[in-house]
Amino acid sequence: MSRNNNVVGRRGFDRKWLFILLVLLIVVALIMYAVQVITAPNWSFKVVTDKAVYKLGENITITAVLKNNGYITHSFKAYYEDPIEVTIGKGTFPFGVWYSSNQKNIHDVSIPPGQTIERTVVWNQTDRDGKLVEPGIYTIRAEILDGEKWLPIFEAEISITITE
Repeated sequence: MSRNNNVVGRRGFDRKWLFILLVLLIVVALIMYAVQVITAPNWSFKVVTDKAVYKLGENITITAVLKNNGYITHSFKAYYEDPIEVTIGKGTFPFGVWYSSNQKNIHDVSIPPGQTIERTVVWNQTDRDGKLVEPGIYTIRAEILDGEKWLPIFEAEISITITE
């Protein structure tokens, strides 16, 4: 009988260690998940105008905003002095009609949690040559280019209508 008690006691001992090991694994997994959530970048990038429909010749105020929704400061390398570039195109093609002025200056941009960078430009509905555009649908595109690859890191688009 003492032999059976020893086996039963040993199984209880093994189960306790197995339970402790399982709890430790769960705790480690939860800590790893929490670290990943805390350190992961969480951005929002949008472009907006003051309204959706404009009369020909009316100024259009365009604002693009990048927000760090994460829990820590995040950084990236930007291509332009003002990281946000705005382009306007006719129809669904967001290039060719107008560009916001900007200078190449590859630099690091750091944004603390909950903070934003934004750029507001006013477009007077003229093209790059200074001529008034025609009525129609225009696509406004805001983007931030990577300082090393010259490819968009962030991009957002909206459409507006210009009427006569």
